[in-house]
Amino acid sequence: MAIPRAINMHGFPYSLLSISAILTFLYHWRGMLQVTIDVGSAILGIIVKIVDNHSRSPPSNRSLGKSSGGDLVNPTNLLYPSIRPSLDSSGGGQFHFNAFGPAVEKYPSAPVRFSWWEPTRDLQVYRIYCKMSRHIDVVQGDIPYSEFLGSYLIPNKPCILTQSLTEGWPCYLSWTHPSGDVSSESRPAWQYFAQIYGRQEVTVADCRTRDFSDQKRLNTTVAEAIHHFQPSTDSDQERPLYYIKDWHIVRQSGRDKTMNLRDREPYFTPSIFLDDWLNGESLRGKATADDFMFCYAGVAGTFTPLHADVYSSYSWSTNIVGRKLWRLFSPSITHCLRKDPENRRSERIFDVRSVDLACFPQWSQAERQMIIVEQFPGETIFIPSVNLPSMYEAMRNEVEDVSWAISDVKLVIRDSHARDAVGKHTAEGWEVEWLRQVDKLVRMDSGWGWIHFFEMIANSIDVDLVHTPVHLRPPTAFVVSRVGPILEDFRTREEYLYLPEVRIVADHVQSLLSRIRGD
Repeated sequence: MAIPRAINMHGFPYSLLSISAILTFLYHWRGMLQVTIDVGSAILGIIVKIVDNHSRSPPSNRSLGKSSGGDLVNPTNLLYPSIRPSLDSSGGGQFHFNAFGPAVEKYPSAPVRFSWWEPTRDLQVYRIYCKMSRHIDVVQGDIPYSEFLGSYLIPNKPCILTQSLTEGWPCYLSWTHPSGDVSSESRPAWQYFAQIYGRQEVTVADCRTRDFSDQKRLNTTVAEAIHHFQPSTDSDQERPLYYIKDWHIVRQSGRDKTMNLRDREPYFTPSIFLDDWLNGESLRGKATADDFMFCYAGVAGTFTPLHADVYSSYSWSTNIVGRKLWRLFSPSITHCLRKDPENRRSERIFDVRSVDLACFPQWSQAERQMIIVEQFPGETIFIPSVNLPSMYEAMRNEVEDVSWAISDVKLVIRDSHARDAVGKHTAEGWEVEWLRQVDKLVRMDSGWGWIHFFEMIANSIDVDLVHTPVHLRPPTAFVVSRVGPILEDFRTREEYLYLPEVRIVADHVQSLLSRIRGD
């Protein structure tokens, strides 16, 4: 969905393995653009996407924090080595730098992580200096939901959560090899991956080959992708740089009853992220055609271009092995990332590490406010990106963009019906055919349409379906305050007036809303 939400871009200097899921909450922030880069030899991680409906504007003070390689960002995420400070886990909130620099005084609120560096085009070379004083909070993983809700979800603040959030995940044992050096990080167990998951089909991105606004993609198996991760005698520049993306490892593994439980369910969702609207059916154990819980795997230098997360959703991403560098941009400056800042359909920067100022004249303004975060093994990063009202706005923008792109088709359909009906509209008039054509293209482009949007809401507020404990969900009044205005506005749209299949689903949401409101 081409939406100017918050953007991020990520990358890895080390091998990375990360798990990712996309959670849809009700909270509110106009998505963060992201970029990520792998900064180690290999990286593995889990990513989950989410949507929430809190509606406060993003904090004016942006922070610079840890960054890491990996992929929690998408078409608008801006993300993405390592002479970087590390948090002293002994407590007290003080920071010590890795054999250089003085300790930094403790902050009055949550601990913060600084990034002191100036990258060159070579990701392995850095010049250390204090670039700016913005920060990102480092939060203990056992933070209560109520505190996380008030301090990060509602204010839409990104943060790093410590490994205690994901303690006990089976993947920490089976996916990693000890480094053998107490000063080094673990390594991905690639041979184990190839043996257990090798036949599963995945999509890989070649990070050296651009394909329009994305990277060249191809389908392969996990075993074949891992084969490409191994050192080669080929020139580095001649060899594809593959990055496994959007791997539905849990969904695919769940179908294989020959696997043991540890391999089928390598992780579980932390309690603070259980109020997940996008993945609600999957988390309830219902077999679905799709979900938004992914595993990413790559080697040093793999990255995701500037993008916003799927459907402009929130995301949480956990590094199992390796480090990930994130570059984050607030929604307030995303216009500076386009060729034409005044046109939201204008081309956006692909790789923020190499920007042509002649094409993107306002890049320097965005760069000054960029948040840089390095994510270490075992840490989880929370990326606020959107809320339910903003997702609704994104859907409207998507429909508007598609309608604009095929406006000539509208004239053809209208003229055709006028000739056939001698100028009179029938129950199945030109408006119906036109709106269904637009909806079809929206679903092809973004993966869902109005029916899917309202079905997601219905499945998330139906008290007969939702099993997330009350203390791990926002108050009912808050949910009503987010969903109600959406329905009120949608009832004025042509899709509601002309498409009965859409109207039925929207009316069902209204009836559920009345039920939980006690009407």
